[in-house]
Amino acid sequence: MWKYTLLFLAVIPLFAQERVIRFAPLPMVKSEIILKQNQPALDYLEKATGYTFKMVYYADYATLLEKIKDGEVDVAFLGPLPYVTLQQMGAHAQPIVRFVNKKGEDKYTCSLFVRQDSGLKASDLHDKRIALTQRLSTCGYLSMENLLRSAGSSLEKNRYKYMGTHSNSVLAVVMGDADAGGAKTSIVKGYRHLQLHRLLETGPLPGFLWVATSALPKPVVTAIRDAMLRLHPLDNAADARTTHTWWKSIRYGTVPARDQDYDVVRDMLKHVTIPK
Repeated sequence: MWKYTLLFLAVIPLFAQERVIRFAPLPMVKSEIILKQNQPALDYLEKATGYTFKMVYYADYATLLEKIKDGEVDVAFLGPLPYVTLQQMGAHAQPIVRFVNKKGEDKYTCSLFVRQDSGLKASDLHDKRIALTQRLSTCGYLSMENLLRSAGSSLEKNRYKYMGTHSNSVLAVVMGDADAGGAKTSIVKGYRHLQLHRLLETGPLPGFLWVATSALPKPVVTAIRDAMLRLHPLDNAADARTTHTWWKSIRYGTVPARDQDYDVVRDMLKHVTIPK
Protein backbone atom coordinates (compact mmCIF):
# COMPACT_ATOMS: atom_id res chain seq x y z
CA MET A 1 0.00 0.00 0.00
CA TRP A 2 2.78 2.43 0.98
CA LYS A 3 4.60 1.66 -2.24
CA TYR A 4 1.61 2.71 -4.36
CA THR A 5 1.03 5.85 -2.28
CA LEU A 6 4.63 6.97 -2.71
CA LEU A 7 4.45 6.23 -6.42
CA PHE A 8 1.33 8.42 -6.76
CA LEU A 9 2.92 11.28 -4.84
CA ALA A 10 5.97 11.12 -7.07
CA VAL A 11 3.86 11.70 -10.18
CA ILE A 12 3.01 15.32 -9.29
CA PRO A 13 6.52 16.81 -9.14
CA LEU A 14 7.53 14.69 -12.13
CA PHE A 15 4.65 16.17 -14.12
CA ALA A 16 5.64 19.68 -13.06
CA GLN A 17 9.23 19.14 -14.18
CA GLU A 18 8.65 17.39 -17.49
CA ARG A 19 5.22 18.41 -18.80
CA VAL A 20 4.32 21.78 -20.27
CA ILE A 21 0.63 22.62 -20.00
CA ARG A 22 -0.57 23.79 -23.41
CA PHE A 23 -3.21 26.51 -23.18
CA ALA A 24 -5.36 27.53 -26.15
CA PRO A 25 -7.56 30.66 -26.22
CA LEU A 26 -10.70 30.94 -28.30
CA PRO A 27 -10.13 33.14 -31.40
CA MET A 28 -12.77 35.79 -30.65
CA VAL A 29 -10.86 38.94 -31.59
CA LYS A 30 -7.56 39.73 -33.32
CA SER A 31 -4.88 37.14 -32.63
CA GLU A 32 -2.35 39.70 -31.39
CA ILE A 33 -4.80 40.89 -28.72
CA ILE A 34 -5.68 37.35 -27.67
CA LEU A 35 -2.06 36.27 -27.35
CA LYS A 36 -0.76 39.41 -25.68
CA GLN A 37 -3.51 39.70 -23.08
CA ASN A 38 -3.74 36.00 -22.18
CA GLN A 39 -0.02 35.73 -21.45
CA PRO A 40 -0.15 37.59 -18.09
CA ALA A 41 -2.78 35.10 -16.89
CA LEU A 42 -0.46 32.22 -17.75
CA ASP A 43 2.41 34.00 -15.98
CA TYR A 44 0.20 34.24 -12.90
CA LEU A 45 -0.69 30.54 -13.09
CA GLU A 46 2.97 29.55 -13.33
CA LYS A 47 3.73 31.42 -10.11
CA ALA A 48 0.57 30.24 -8.36
CA THR A 49 0.79 26.55 -9.29
CA GLY A 50 4.44 25.83 -10.03
CA TYR A 51 3.57 24.37 -13.43
CA THR A 52 4.83 25.60 -16.80
CA PHE A 53 2.31 26.92 -19.34
CA LYS A 54 2.67 27.44 -23.08
CA MET A 55 0.28 29.30 -25.35
CA VAL A 56 -0.91 27.57 -28.51
CA TYR A 57 -3.24 29.28 -30.98
CA TYR A 58 -5.71 28.02 -33.59
CA ALA A 59 -7.69 30.53 -35.63
CA ASP A 60 -10.57 28.17 -36.38
CA TYR A 61 -12.99 26.90 -33.72
CA ALA A 62 -13.35 23.47 -35.33
CA THR A 63 -9.59 23.00 -35.53
CA LEU A 64 -9.21 24.00 -31.88
CA LEU A 65 -11.78 21.40 -30.81
CA GLU A 66 -10.06 18.69 -32.83
CA LYS A 67 -6.73 19.59 -31.24
CA ILE A 68 -8.27 19.32 -27.78
CA LYS A 69 -9.85 15.98 -28.65
CA ASP A 70 -6.54 14.70 -30.06
CA GLY A 71 -4.66 15.61 -26.89
CA GLU A 72 -2.67 18.50 -28.39
CA VAL A 73 -4.22 21.05 -26.01
CA ASP A 74 -4.46 20.63 -22.23
CA VAL A 75 -6.49 23.68 -21.15
CA ALA A 76 -8.68 25.87 -23.35
CA PHE A 77 -10.87 28.94 -23.11
CA LEU A 78 -14.20 28.06 -24.73
CA GLY A 79 -17.65 29.46 -25.24
CA PRO A 80 -20.82 27.49 -24.45
CA LEU A 81 -21.40 25.98 -27.91
CA PRO A 82 -17.75 24.94 -28.45
CA TYR A 83 -17.77 23.31 -25.02
CA VAL A 84 -21.00 21.39 -25.69
CA THR A 85 -19.74 20.40 -29.15
CA LEU A 86 -16.49 19.15 -27.62
CA GLN A 87 -18.44 16.94 -25.22
CA GLN A 88 -20.53 15.61 -28.11
CA MET A 89 -17.28 14.71 -29.88
CA GLY A 90 -16.47 12.42 -26.97
CA ALA A 91 -13.56 14.48 -25.67
CA HIS A 92 -14.77 14.31 -22.03
CA ALA A 93 -13.30 17.70 -21.18
CA GLN A 94 -13.95 18.86 -17.63
CA PRO A 95 -15.01 22.43 -16.75
CA ILE A 96 -12.56 24.30 -14.53
CA VAL A 97 -13.99 27.79 -13.96
CA ARG A 98 -16.50 30.11 -15.56
CA PHE A 99 -15.70 33.80 -16.02
CA VAL A 100 -17.71 36.80 -14.84
CA ASN A 101 -17.94 40.22 -16.46
CA LYS A 102 -17.15 43.60 -14.91
CA LYS A 103 -20.55 43.59 -13.22
CA GLY A 104 -19.83 40.22 -11.62
CA GLU A 105 -22.31 38.42 -13.88
CA ASP A 106 -21.47 34.89 -15.05
CA LYS A 107 -23.82 35.02 -18.03
CA TYR A 108 -23.84 36.93 -21.32
CA THR A 109 -25.98 37.47 -24.41
CA CYS A 110 -25.58 37.58 -28.21
CA SER A 111 -26.99 40.35 -30.38
CA LEU A 112 -28.22 40.73 -33.94
CA PHE A 113 -27.28 44.25 -35.03
CA VAL A 114 -27.27 46.68 -37.96
CA ARG A 115 -25.89 50.13 -38.68
CA GLN A 116 -28.10 52.73 -37.10
CA ASP A 117 -28.39 54.68 -40.34
CA SER A 118 -29.58 51.61 -42.26
CA GLY A 119 -33.13 51.90 -40.94
CA LEU A 120 -33.44 48.12 -41.04
CA LYS A 121 -35.75 46.27 -38.68
CA ALA A 122 -35.56 42.56 -37.83
CA SER A 123 -38.60 41.90 -40.03
CA ASP A 124 -36.70 43.41 -42.99
CA LEU A 125 -33.99 40.74 -42.91
CA HIS A 126 -34.80 38.74 -46.01
CA ASP A 127 -32.21 38.27 -48.77
CA LYS A 128 -29.77 40.43 -46.79
CA ARG A 129 -26.03 39.97 -46.18
CA ILE A 130 -25.45 38.79 -42.62
CA ALA A 131 -22.00 38.59 -41.01
CA LEU A 132 -21.52 35.74 -38.55
CA THR A 133 -18.60 34.85 -36.31
CA GLN A 134 -17.80 31.15 -36.85
CA ARG A 135 -19.90 28.06 -37.40
CA LEU A 136 -19.29 26.76 -33.87
CA SER A 137 -19.49 30.13 -32.15
CA THR A 138 -22.43 30.39 -29.74
CA CYS A 139 -23.19 33.84 -31.16
CA GLY A 140 -22.87 32.48 -34.70
CA TYR A 141 -25.40 30.39 -36.59
CA LEU A 142 -27.05 28.91 -33.48
CA SER A 143 -28.05 32.16 -31.78
CA MET A 144 -28.68 34.20 -34.91
CA GLU A 145 -30.95 31.53 -36.39
CA ASN A 146 -32.98 31.49 -33.19
CA LEU A 147 -33.28 35.27 -33.21
CA LEU A 148 -34.24 35.48 -36.89
CA ARG A 149 -36.89 32.79 -36.48
CA SER A 150 -38.44 34.87 -33.71
CA ALA A 151 -38.75 37.70 -36.27
CA GLY A 152 -40.28 35.48 -38.94
CA SER A 153 -37.11 35.01 -40.95
CA SER A 154 -34.14 32.62 -41.07
CA LEU A 155 -30.48 32.63 -41.99
CA GLU A 156 -31.45 30.36 -44.88
CA LYS A 157 -33.57 33.20 -46.27
CA ASN A 158 -30.53 35.47 -46.23
CA ARG A 159 -26.93 35.39 -47.43
CA TYR A 160 -24.69 34.75 -44.48
CA LYS A 161 -20.92 34.61 -44.27
CA TYR A 162 -18.56 33.57 -41.47
CA MET A 163 -16.10 36.35 -40.67
CA GLY A 164 -13.87 34.46 -38.21
CA THR A 165 -14.15 36.62 -35.09
CA HIS A 166 -16.77 38.67 -33.27
CA SER A 167 -14.88 41.87 -34.03
CA ASN A 168 -14.68 40.99 -37.73
CA SER A 169 -18.44 40.48 -37.78
CA VAL A 170 -18.94 43.93 -36.28
CA LEU A 171 -16.50 45.57 -38.67
CA ALA A 172 -18.15 43.97 -41.70
CA VAL A 173 -21.38 45.77 -40.80
CA VAL A 174 -19.59 49.02 -39.96
CA MET A 175 -17.78 49.00 -43.32
CA GLY A 176 -20.95 48.23 -45.25
CA ASP A 177 -19.82 44.77 -46.31
CA ALA A 178 -22.82 43.24 -44.53
CA ASP A 179 -26.32 44.50 -43.81
CA ALA A 180 -26.54 42.87 -40.38
CA GLY A 181 -24.33 40.86 -38.08
CA GLY A 182 -24.22 38.71 -34.99
CA ALA A 183 -21.75 38.91 -32.11
CA LYS A 184 -21.43 38.86 -28.35
CA THR A 185 -23.41 41.82 -26.99
CA SER A 186 -20.53 43.18 -24.94
CA ILE A 187 -18.34 43.30 -28.06
CA VAL A 188 -21.06 45.07 -30.06
CA LYS A 189 -21.41 47.62 -27.24
CA GLY A 190 -17.67 48.19 -27.43
CA TYR A 191 -18.24 49.66 -30.90
CA ARG A 192 -21.16 51.87 -29.85
CA HIS A 193 -19.27 54.95 -31.04
CA LEU A 194 -19.67 53.59 -34.58
CA GLN A 195 -23.45 53.98 -34.40
CA LEU A 196 -24.56 50.35 -34.30
CA HIS A 197 -28.12 49.42 -33.45
CA ARG A 198 -28.98 46.12 -31.76
CA LEU A 199 -32.18 44.66 -33.19
CA LEU A 200 -32.55 41.49 -31.12
CA GLU A 201 -30.78 39.89 -28.17
CA THR A 202 -30.73 36.34 -26.86
CA GLY A 203 -31.63 35.37 -23.35
CA PRO A 204 -28.82 34.87 -20.80
CA LEU A 205 -26.28 32.22 -21.76
CA PRO A 206 -23.78 30.58 -19.38
CA GLY A 207 -20.45 32.36 -19.37
CA PHE A 208 -17.26 31.40 -21.15
CA LEU A 209 -15.11 28.88 -19.33
CA TRP A 210 -11.77 27.18 -19.04
CA VAL A 211 -11.85 23.44 -19.64
CA ALA A 212 -9.23 20.76 -19.05
CA THR A 213 -8.77 17.57 -21.02
CA SER A 214 -9.39 14.29 -19.26
CA ALA A 215 -5.68 13.48 -19.64
CA LEU A 216 -4.65 16.34 -17.35
CA PRO A 217 -4.02 14.93 -13.84
CA LYS A 218 -6.61 15.90 -11.24
CA PRO A 219 -4.06 17.64 -8.93
CA VAL A 220 -3.11 19.92 -11.83
CA VAL A 221 -6.73 20.79 -12.59
CA THR A 222 -7.37 21.45 -8.91
CA ALA A 223 -4.33 23.71 -8.67
CA ILE A 224 -5.50 25.77 -11.67
CA ARG A 225 -9.06 25.99 -10.34
CA ASP A 226 -7.93 27.06 -6.87
CA ALA A 227 -5.53 29.66 -8.27
CA MET A 228 -8.30 31.27 -10.32
CA LEU A 229 -11.03 31.09 -7.69
CA ARG A 230 -8.87 32.77 -5.06
CA LEU A 231 -8.74 35.94 -7.17
CA HIS A 232 -11.51 38.49 -6.49
CA PRO A 233 -10.54 41.49 -8.62
CA LEU A 234 -13.93 43.18 -8.31
CA ASP A 235 -13.64 43.29 -4.52
CA ASN A 236 -9.91 43.20 -3.83
CA ALA A 237 -7.57 45.96 -4.99
CA ALA A 238 -4.49 43.73 -4.95
CA ASP A 239 -6.23 41.12 -7.11
CA ALA A 240 -7.41 43.86 -9.47
CA ARG A 241 -3.79 44.95 -9.92
CA THR A 242 -2.89 41.34 -10.73
CA THR A 243 -5.50 41.00 -13.46
CA HIS A 244 -5.76 44.52 -14.89
CA THR A 245 -3.57 43.68 -17.92
CA TRP A 246 -5.40 40.44 -18.65
CA TRP A 247 -7.81 40.09 -21.57
CA LYS A 248 -11.09 41.70 -20.54
CA SER A 249 -12.98 38.42 -20.94
CA ILE A 250 -11.00 36.84 -18.08
CA ARG A 251 -9.89 39.74 -15.86
CA TYR A 252 -12.92 40.17 -13.56
CA GLY A 253 -12.93 36.87 -11.69
CA THR A 254 -14.42 33.39 -11.83
CA VAL A 255 -17.02 31.07 -10.37
CA PRO A 256 -16.97 27.26 -10.34
CA ALA A 257 -18.15 25.72 -13.62
CA ARG A 258 -20.36 22.63 -13.94
CA ASP A 259 -21.34 20.67 -17.02
CA GLN A 260 -25.07 21.09 -16.31
CA ASP A 261 -24.69 24.87 -16.55
CA TYR A 262 -24.62 24.41 -20.33
CA ASP A 263 -27.84 22.44 -20.71
CA VAL A 264 -29.50 25.59 -22.10
CA VAL A 265 -27.21 25.33 -25.15
CA ARG A 266 -28.02 21.65 -25.56
CA ASP A 267 -31.71 22.63 -25.60
CA MET A 268 -31.05 25.25 -28.31
CA LEU A 269 -29.37 22.59 -30.44
CA LYS A 270 -32.52 20.47 -30.31
CA HIS A 271 -34.29 23.10 -32.44
CA VAL A 272 -31.51 24.32 -34.72
CA THR A 273 -29.25 22.22 -36.93
CA ILE A 274 -26.06 24.05 -37.83
CA PRO A 275 -25.22 23.37 -41.50
CA LYS A 276 -21.79 21.94 -42.23
